[in-house]
Amino acid sequence: MLITVAATVLALFPLALHGGPLWEARCYAQIGGLSLATLVTLLVVPVIYSIFVLDLKIVRWEDQLLFLATPVMTNTAVVRPMIG
Repeated sequence: MLITVAATVLALFPLALHGGPLWEARCYAQIGGLSLATLVTLLVVPVIYSIFVLDLKIVRWEDQLLFLATPVMTNTAVVRPMIG
């Protein structure tokens, strides 16, 4: 993803500088949008994940995985919980 974004942004600069008035605004908008989306993906998403999962413990992955791996004993057979 990073290589694709970097290649696109670098390729849009010549078109933005010498492509004429029609392309200038569009290229700058695409460069800004791709750059902002990449920064949000790389910085904001991991921070939000760490807040929700590690700090607030709203999502508990360990408990769900432990429950899914534990078989349930019944009178006739061993029943494993279904996922989903």
